[in-house]
Amino acid sequence: MSYFLIMGLLAALCITGIFTFIKNKSRNYWWRWIYIFGGCYLLFDLFAIAAEIKLWEQLILLMFDVSSSYWNAVWTLFVIIGGASFALGISLLYKRSGQK
Repeated sequence: MSYFLIMGLLAALCITGIFTFIKNKSRNYWWRWIYIFGGCYLLFDLFAIAAEIKLWEQLILLMFDVSSSYWNAVWTLFVIIGGASFALGISLLYKRSGQK
């Protein structure tokens, strides 16, 4: 039960974020498109899990199979994406502090 509650909450937050983005489209910065792509991916991921799509389940299981030869490549990609997001966030904070 709590599993579906968490999934529903995540979906509601993503949908709210997408509507907020569309509502404020004229005032959005270029980097906010990252949120749209991330939110849409999360909605798809939640749908695939709830619909029990076999291919998606196999992909998720492969992601956590440490004996797989692709394990390091997959998680290295996640680390690179996380590092790029962190660097973008620091850059935006630095630019914002210089504006005041």
